[in-house]
Amino acid sequence: MRLLRRHARRSIAAHWIPEQSGCDPSPLAIAIAIAIAIAIAIAIAIAIAIAIAIAIAIAIAIAIAIGRSLCA
Repeated sequence: MRLLRRHARRSIAAHWIPEQSGCDPSPLAIAIAIAIAIAIAIAIAIAIAIAIAIAIAIAIAIAIAIGRSLCA
């Protein structure tokens, strides 16, 4: 029973830890992972840029509204 448990632990660890499973990730898998990471980074950068543009537009609109109310 002890031997069976030990084997089960090793086989679970081998599936979760690539170094113990004896299989290295393929260059294609690495390239795909890098491409996905870059795409996510670009999407986040675009979202931040859009948020900044919206904040600037709101600030300009508020400044124009304040300027009009002061001149009226």
